[in-house]
Amino acid sequence: MNVSESTDLVNWRSLGVCCTLPKLMADDPRLGRTTAQMGAHELNVSESTTVMRHPQNGRWILMANWQWVCSDDPEKFPGERAQVYDYSCCGRMVDLGFACETVAHDGRWYRSGTLGPHDFWKLGFTEIEWVKDAAFRIVKPSVMSQRSR
Repeated sequence: MNVSESTDLVNWRSLGVCCTLPKLMADDPRLGRTTAQMGAHELNVSESTTVMRHPQNGRWILMANWQWVCSDDPEKFPGERAQVYDYSCCGRMVDLGFACETVAHDGRWYRSGTLGPHDFWKLGFTEIEWVKDAAFRIVKPSVMSQRSR
């Protein structure tokens, strides 16, 4: 993944590679039912990335669909330290889907995701809570994660 900068949002300058995330296999059972139904062998692990200040530890966190990594520098993330999210909640694996974004609403945080079988995808919102030494934990799975079976 490259990082770029702009002073006017029209003209951009590349600052170089900020992170190389390890490849993931779509059939990895940790990644949820949606990934298994996508039919891809390898996942585009850098899709839908977000960089923001981690609300609990103040470091920069880069979040992709299935992996996260923290850094003190928002332009450089050590890809070899990237970790797969904890997809468990109450002893069950939760499907967060793909094309994920992280949003705050009414004092709560959510991870949006595209869930379900190919060409029958639905948008789901999973409630999350930030964890100081990790990314987040799942508080309440999306209703759509239950229906994407």
